[in-house]
Amino acid sequence: MRELGMHASSGRPLALVTGGSSGIGRELARQFALHGFDLVIGGSSDRVEEAAAALRLNGAAVVPVRSDLATYDGVEAAWKAVQETGRPLAAAALNAGIGGDRATRRAAVRNKFLPERVKTHRQAQMARPS
Repeated sequence: MRELGMHASSGRPLALVTGGSSGIGRELARQFALHGFDLVIGGSSDRVEEAAAALRLNGAAVVPVRSDLATYDGVEAAWKAVQETGRPLAAAALNAGIGGDRATRRAAVRNKFLPERVKTHRQAQMARPS
C-alpha cells in the first residue's frame, strides 16, 4: 500500500489528477492541494516526482505515478495507485494529453496513441466511483 503520510487519517478528500506534472494539470493539482485535498498525480515523465514535491509544500499528501495513459498498463497503474491509498476518490481531473507543436502531436497520435474512443472509455473507467 502506498503511504500518504500523516494526512491519510486527517479526513482530507482524495483527488486524482492525470497530467498533473506540468501545465494545466499541475495547476489543477495545486488548486486541489490549496483547497484541502490529498492527491494522486500522474505524468509520463520524471517531472511527476518534482511536481509531487512542490505540491507537498502546499500541505497535501501526494502519491506520484509515472505512467503513460495511452497504454492499458499506464491506466491500470494510475487506478491502482488510487486504490492502494485505501481511500475513496472524491474528485478527478482527467487532464492527460499530448503537448508540443502540431507535428509533434500528429506523430504521437500516429505512432503511439490508441483510438480516441478506447482512451475515453478507459478514462471513464478511472473516473468511476469506488
